[in-house]
Amino acid sequence: MIKYSSILLLMILCSPAVAVDWDELDRRQQEILKPYHGDWNSFTEEQRQHYAAGASRWAKMNRTGQSEMQQRFSSWQAMPDVRKRALIQRFSEFKKLPAEDQRRLRQTQQDFQSLPGGEQKRLRQKYEREQKADRSKSFEKFKNRRRANDRPQANTRRPPERRPPDRRPPGR
Repeated sequence: MIKYSSILLLMILCSPAVAVDWDELDRRQQEILKPYHGDWNSFTEEQRQHYAAGASRWAKMNRTGQSEMQQRFSSWQAMPDVRKRALIQRFSEFKKLPAEDQRRLRQTQQDFQSLPGGEQKRLRQKYEREQKADRSKSFEKFKNRRRANDRPQANTRRPPERRPPDRRPPGR
């Protein structure tokens, strides 16, 4: 009996998290997620787990962290959908990178954030100039390809083979 209960316990601990019912949330999570209470049962298992985890993180934040998170969320909400999709795509591509490349990019971002505001502005402007120049070069290549395709091409096809007309008398 102990053997089976140990196996059952291991299965429960090692199994993926199950759907979070509203009643399974602690008081603080329910308080944070109160605006979603009416829709809770319509959320997918993944969404419920995501919201529950977010509420747990929120509860552990100090006032400054919560304020920063609210500002970031407000910025996200105000962002055009096209920009949101682009950022989601970039994040998805970032997650596909090897761990070492992700670490290196995070470190570069931290280094950039530690620079004085004027230096950050100068580097952003330099980056934007380089991006604009790259786009111009790409556009010129595109235009040149289009021009080349629009030019009349030399007739390289052979004319159809001409056969003499059939000279048989009618009715044969």
